[in-house]
Amino acid sequence: MDSREDSAIDLLWFTRRLSALVDTGLDVPLALDRVARGCPGTSLERVARHAGWSVARGSTLSGALTLHPDLFDPFYVGVVRGGEQTGTVNEALAKLVVALDRNRRRSSRVVRLAATYGGGAGVLSLLVAAFLFGFGPCFKSIYSSLNISIPAVTRALLWTSETVNDHPALCASLAALIVLVGVRLWQVPAMLELWSALIRRIPAVGPAARGETVARLCRQLHALLTTGVSATETLAILQACTPGPGSREALGRARCDLLRGESLSGALLKEKLVPERVAAMITLGEETGSLHEVLGLLAAVHARPQESLLRHLETFAVPALLIMLGLVVGAGFLFTVMPLMHL
Repeated sequence: MDSREDSAIDLLWFTRRLSALVDTGLDVPLALDRVARGCPGTSLERVARHAGWSVARGSTLSGALTLHPDLFDPFYVGVVRGGEQTGTVNEALAKLVVALDRNRRRSSRVVRLAATYGGGAGVLSLLVAAFLFGFGPCFKSIYSSLNISIPAVTRALLWTSETVNDHPALCASLAALIVLVGVRLWQVPAMLELWSALIRRIPAVGPAARGETVARLCRQLHALLTTGVSATETLAILQACTPGPGSREALGRARCDLLRGESLSGALLKEKLVPERVAAMITLGEETGSLHEVLGLLAAVHARPQESLLRHLETFAVPALLIMLGLVVGAGFLFTVMPLMHL
């Protein structure tokens, strides 16, 4: 498991294989042994054999999985534990297969989009570098020999070109430092939460991002509650697997509200984890005894905006990149030759 994507694929394969074997009636230790035989010489084999050995010695499956937190997060373990408590481990594993497959498909789409836009940014960077290293000095010498006035925008472009040509190592180091700092900041949970808050304010993207946040919360609540996990334990599990410190603290406070007798909908609304209309639907589910069905419906409804956004991004990715490249190249050329138009 060399990357996060490989780990997600391995986890999906492990869960799908284990679910299929348990569903046929095999006991868990034997099913884990069969899983281990299917991936010889890999880290998954070691995980499966160790988990099978632990279960055979009297441990629960969820207890064995907690010994491998790099692969099984608290949500995964919580769903399995709920299945063990209600005697429906096979159903719990089937739900995990569906959830993991959905996440993998969505991640693949996002990665493809990122690669498309990243490739466009790379081409744009090459064009800018070609101008700075090649054409900039040529135009500067031409304008110097003609002794004509140069607009401020053109002067800025020529100055940038001269700086890059005079100090290429320094400029390359500065660019690498900016990229490194950006990557490091992207890994900080607080920055991720700030970035998410900024995205939610974008008119076209914000509704999809907010909808996906609600959909993910409803999916997780549905998966845990339907396997027999209590509401307070469900919020504790979600708190443990939520990366953002603000959301994690809000889930902790909501759990405390539940312990004080607050309803699930009231606790979620009080901490602003869901909007009022979603809380009203959850309240209706609690009052009518159909909470599980309501959570599933809410998850499906609020996932639609992001699906629509992804489809539009996939459709218009290449045309948007071509337009962007044309605008940048055209603007750069126009600003560079602008002084020649006054001759």
